[in-house]
Amino acid sequence: MVRHNEGARHMVATTTTPNNTAKTTTTTRRYCGGFAGHPNLVIDINAPTAIYQYHACLNELMGYINQTSYLSNRIFTTEEKATITTDNLFNWMCFKAYGKDNPGPEDNPLYARSTTLEYAKKAISYFMPTVDNATRTRKINRLIAAIKKKETHGLGAQSKADRAFTAAEFTQVIDFMGSGSVGTTCAMIDKRRNEAWMKFQLHLIARTDDTSHVV
Repeated sequence: MVRHNEGARHMVATTTTPNNTAKTTTTTRRYCGGFAGHPNLVIDINAPTAIYQYHACLNELMGYINQTSYLSNRIFTTEEKATITTDNLFNWMCFKAYGKDNPGPEDNPLYARSTTLEYAKKAISYFMPTVDNATRTRKINRLIAAIKKKETHGLGAQSKADRAFTAAEFTQVIDFMGSGSVGTTCAMIDKRRNEAWMKFQLHLIARTDDTSHVV
């Protein structure tokens, strides 16, 4: 039996011990985030913690296929998910990356990275049957490979991955912290404290040739 309580997922199981006494155990799995007011979205105790992100991808794909906009807590039936085919999944991924569902060789994937499509493929695959899984086809894999090739030539979408500051960017941040007018003494203290902390942190973790650029 599965119960829902304040975003948690509870599974209650009753077993019999060697001395024939009943023993009840409760297993709880709590998810971060989720859809407020819709606790029935997840009923599988073994669902991945990213189930809500997975469902968002499914929601977007189904909206593309049916040319409509669904609420974020929309539950899709097995029959509805059966309408997902390799072709409409391919077209949706092309639309996400190229802005059109039938790109040509001269078009560039300026709107989504290959990693975004790989995550979408993984998310959609979670809702697909083991047999006839639309995400496990050469057509989808070749599309992602083609986008990766474009990216290596600098023709893809800009990466949004976190990276370290360059020396020029770090100096710009320090200058920004120390610039501008300050209304109160407390505000001045906060500005100088943050600036000093940034410099101190750099001197602790950076190389000598990096720290020499900051005084």
